[in-house]
Amino acid sequence: MRFPLEVYQAVKNAVSNTTPVWVRNSATDWADDGWNLEESILFCKELKNWDVQSFMFQQQL
Repeated sequence: MRFPLEVYQAVKNAVSNTTPVWVRNSATDWADDGWNLEESILFCKELKNWDVQSFMFQQQL
């Protein structure tokens, strides 16, 4: 989870304070021991702590 948060912070630092920054992420990667729904929920909660204006999680079947 650290890397996407670092990317978010770098983008946020590069744009003006009035520019909204959105985050889009896959809810799972369908890999064994990979990114899963529970981790996506934790990531979403962390994004809220970072004052992300909008985020979208998608699940592809």
